[in-house]
Amino acid sequence: MAATDFGRLFYHAITVSNAAGVGAFYGARDRLLAGDNTGQQERALDEMKNITSPEDSEPVYLLGERWCNCPGGASFDCDTIATVECPGYGAPRAYV
Repeated sequence: MAATDFGRLFYHAITVSNAAGVGAFYGARDRLLAGDNTGQQERALDEMKNITSPEDSEPVYLLGERWCNCPGGASFDCDTIATVECPGYGAPRAYV
C-alpha cells in the first residue's frame, strides 16, 4: 500500500510540474500571451485533468505572474515594455 501511495504522490508531483511548464510555455510564446494569466491557468488546468476528480472545479491554487527587467537588474512595469530601453542592451527581458 505504501508503494502505491508513493507512486501516486510522484505521479501527481510530475503532473503538477508539467502543468506549470505548459502554462509558462504558453505565456512565453510572445509578449501579448505573457500577460494572459487566464490562458496560462487554463492550459495548466487542462494538463492536470488526469489528477482531478469531476467535482473539483480547481484542484490547486494557480498563480500566473510576469515581471520585466533589464540585464542590470532594474525592474519596471511590464505594461510599459514597448517604451523602455535597457542601456546598452535594447529591449528588456520579460519573464513568465
